[in-house]
Amino acid sequence: MFQFSDLKLAQGGTEVSFPARTHLIHYDFLYHARPREASVRPFVAGGAGVRWVEATGTQQSYQPLSDLALLSHSREIIALISAGGGVKFALTPSFSLRVEVRDYISPHSFTKVIAAAPGARLHGWLHEIMPLVGLTYTR
Repeated sequence: MFQFSDLKLAQGGTEVSFPARTHLIHYDFLYHARPREASVRPFVAGGAGVRWVEATGTQQSYQPLSDLALLSHSREIIALISAGGGVKFALTPSFSLRVEVRDYISPHSFTKVIAAAPGARLHGWLHEIMPLVGLTYTR
């Protein structure tokens, strides 16, 4: 999956952002609650992979909130967990519609694209909850 997703820092009324793009590369296992022949098939999905973040903005000599962290023009790869579920609807014998919601979860272990200022510590989890819709053709 590919996203244009700006990096952001905010505290109080101050906010700073930096253009970036993210690649989510993962493999998921699916469990369907109904057989393949059913016209409506609920499913759950889970898997793992990596999040590749590329900060693409122009580095500034001064950034607001630089006493907490700096957003820098660099690349970083961190672990990723994928979890979600949805429903597949058979429209015809060859076409199906898939509607789902996914949560892409990563530990906040950035050290390059979001670099903590001396004496500061960044921690926690990054959650990206995404609704997805897909049309599938099979022979």
